[in-house]
Amino acid sequence: MRSVIILLAVLVLGLLTSLLVEVQTAKAQYTQNGAGCPLVSGIGITSPSNTTYSSNLLTLNINIESIFDDSIYRYVLVYCIDGKNNVTIPSTCLSFDLPNGDTGPFTIVRCVGCVGLPQLDYGSHSLTVYATYECISTSGNWPAVIYDSNTVYFTINDGIPPAITNLSIINGTYQQNNLTLSFTTDKATSWMGYSLDGKANTTIAGNTTLTALANGAHNLTIYANDTLGNMATSGTIYFNVEVPKQEPSSATLVGTLASVAVIGIGLMVLFKKRNRTLLS
Repeated sequence: MRSVIILLAVLVLGLLTSLLVEVQTAKAQYTQNGAGCPLVSGIGITSPSNTTYSSNLLTLNINIESIFDDSIYRYVLVYCIDGKNNVTIPSTCLSFDLPNGDTGPFTIVRCVGCVGLPQLDYGSHSLTVYATYECISTSGNWPAVIYDSNTVYFTINDGIPPAITNLSIINGTYQQNNLTLSFTTDKATSWMGYSLDGKANTTIAGNTTLTALANGAHNLTIYANDTLGNMATSGTIYFNVEVPKQEPSSATLVGTLASVAVIGIGLMVLFKKRNRTLLS
């Protein structure tokens, strides 16, 4: 009884399709959601899904259910990663079964596909699967071509923070109070900064200079955040600043003594004049 009802429904829908929509005889651009025929379910992408993966080697798994098996329609499936080249899924990677165990005509048929994806870069990706169903049956009033597509978005993040190396400031003592801070990272970064003497982080765009450092002990920690949100730290660097006090030069000393002598002579002359005035 169930098979008869499904058959009648298919015949009615086929008649409506022939009356309302001109049967497609040539391939057109891909359309989403199987709009060419409501009897074909949307493509189900079970892997990868909209999530984050630690591995960059993934498998594409798809699931399609319809009343059309590969004796009525030829399934042509391709996938596209990040809007780049389409890759055809080999027909040998597709298998068909009857998920409900029904062997009567016009039963639900499931197509399962599985294929390994190429090694992907770390970061965000999109994957679209396009399906073209080409009618190869001479019986029934079926659309010549049916299109479908589905897209998932996912991220690959190994969770490893960038490495901070080649630091210009190390554990030690410096005899200057302006120090160049430079370092390198092995990954692209979205943010970098440092904390000096336990104070709040200072954001930097790259190499910078620590200025007007007071004599004494200091500590420095560098941070770097990669584009996937993995935060790295250099660990704490301990260093001292000991800028020696400058002794006056001999020229300066001679100049100072000469000035004192001139001032002294001037004062002596002034006092003599004053005393003469008082005596007279």
